[in-house]
Amino acid sequence: MERLESCVAALQDENVRKRAVQDAKEYAISHGVCMKSKSPEPDSYTFVPFCLLPSPYPRKAFQQVKALQEDINLLIHRVAHDYSFLRDCLQSTIETDEFTASIFNIYQKVWEAEFPQPISLGLLRSDYMLDLKSGDTKELHKARPKQVEVNTIASSFGGITPPLYKLQKYTMRNLGVTPTEAEMPKCKTDKLLGKGLLAGWKAYKNETAAILFVVEEETYNVCDQRNLEYAIHEIHGSVKVMRRKFSELHNCTIQEGNLIVDGVEIAVVYYRTAYAPQQMDAKCWDTRLRIELSRAIKCPSVQYHLAGTKKVQQVLAQPGVLERFFTNKVIADNIRATFTGLYSLDLTPQGHKAAEEAIANPRSYVLKPQREGGGNNVYGDDVRNKLEALDRTKEREGYILMDLIQPPITTNYIVRPIDEASQCNVVSELGIFGVILGDQYELIENYEAGHIVRTKMTGMSEGGICAGFASLDSVFLV
Repeated sequence: MERLESCVAALQDENVRKRAVQDAKEYAISHGVCMKSKSPEPDSYTFVPFCLLPSPYPRKAFQQVKALQEDINLLIHRVAHDYSFLRDCLQSTIETDEFTASIFNIYQKVWEAEFPQPISLGLLRSDYMLDLKSGDTKELHKARPKQVEVNTIASSFGGITPPLYKLQKYTMRNLGVTPTEAEMPKCKTDKLLGKGLLAGWKAYKNETAAILFVVEEETYNVCDQRNLEYAIHEIHGSVKVMRRKFSELHNCTIQEGNLIVDGVEIAVVYYRTAYAPQQMDAKCWDTRLRIELSRAIKCPSVQYHLAGTKKVQQVLAQPGVLERFFTNKVIADNIRATFTGLYSLDLTPQGHKAAEEAIANPRSYVLKPQREGGGNNVYGDDVRNKLEALDRTKEREGYILMDLIQPPITTNYIVRPIDEASQCNVVSELGIFGVILGDQYELIENYEAGHIVRTKMTGMSEGGICAGFASLDSVFLV
């Protein structure tokens, strides 16, 4: 911690700080820590908001969640292959949430077709915030990681976290400190996730087939996605990788069960879209159904997508539910130890009680809809306002309630385009990537695939980087 603090102390000098910030911006641009600008210029790119220094993180908590990731992967995999669990779990949600209902409708049709492609690929990310009721950073070692969510679709920033990690090491070296690997663990998320996509391609068993990235109509996080493509080529240079928007896939065909796009057979479909309602119109849903009914391996398959919903997360936190998926009590207990309080808002006595408690104490909870991508959760007094507006309508069943995690506050410098970086109070969220590949009966791959940190100023409720709420970061273990 002292070595990191010496860098913070050096940055108190305005000239040193300005030079360090400019050096870091140029490093980011030179090494692809970038995203497409939202300016009207079509070829305008800028650097992703980032922290100048890594954020302190307790070593024990970091090692705990890294060691847990293979079991998290396995949990999602087993949930995804339990039809009756998903059906019963999501019953109330699909009655009120059109987006989740559309996903489940595809799942039902694929299930009835007996899964033309039984193998699923998941590039998952399990997100955690440290919980420290005292808020005293001197007691950082006492903080416990609590799971925020598991992302099963379009988990982002694994492609550009490695150069960001190197950027922060570069900054610290320029400030007189060379961090060790024990302090800043190596970050190879791009290679590990690329290896996962390549494993899916190999499992398809056709070397002439391609990997298809399905991307948003307007894609800003291009460099992150491209770095995964380049990682695939570094491992296996002859694999064809294609990028298409949904609007470019409406004419894709199924020939003898095979997915054909522009005359090319597709081995793996990797979604970097389809996680929000505004990305999906009727034609997109038809196209996704066609893809799901093909032999292509999907990342994620529709059942993996459903396994990552907030409602499933809430049900898994109920007493005894994890034991449905793990006979090993130690594994179940280790996963459960990372759960915070999660509550159903179904129109039941328990749901009414949870809503009343949150209305009385809105600042103790987060209200979460079935959405990904940042900017969707409800915090503070807005929790009361939203729940009072929902009242006891069926729409309330489309949400879950979660205890508000109280993370320790540290300091850092957030560097943004056209903004002077100044020291600010921040909180961080750690994401652990995982790769899992297999069918209901056999696993081909299951491994932890590196980490990412997203850091935001205190007072900001949400944490999405592309949504404009957070900055990219890495850990300095203490």
